[in-house]
Amino acid sequence: SAKVALNWIASHDGRFGLCVLAALLLFAVSGCGRTAQAQTDLGPSELYTARELRLAARAAAWWFRFHFDGCTLTSLRYPGDEWENRYLAASERYGAERAVVLLSDFRVGPDGGDGSLPPDGMIWDWQWILVQDSLGFWHHVDHGFG
Repeated sequence: SAKVALNWIASHDGRFGLCVLAALLLFAVSGCGRTAQAQTDLGPSELYTARELRLAARAAAWWFRFHFDGCTLTSLRYPGDEWENRYLAASERYGAERAVVLLSDFRVGPDGGDGSLPPDGMIWDWQWILVQDSLGFWHHVDHGFG
């Protein structure tokens, strides 16, 4: 809480504490992609468990949140087992045993995200390629249009 932070600053060198507090505030208010209102449809799968798909979706949403400033994720979905060939190709391309592709739609803010997207536009069927490590964690390796 704020009281704890202020007590910590008082007990340390004031300038150092203020710099740390300023950095934390800057990080907290810096532009990030918004994901809270996104609709998620991970559907049924015979290739992945519901938990695996949930964790992959979290990894994609996390990447979006920290790399798509000013954008709003509106949907994130699993395209289905019929994309199995794409999953296998991604596994081979990234040297992983397992991979999954998720699709998303999102609104782009007035600044065009990082400037490479059309300002104030809508992006449909954006692909997120994720690979699973040996511990079962999913990692973002690529994204974009097919």
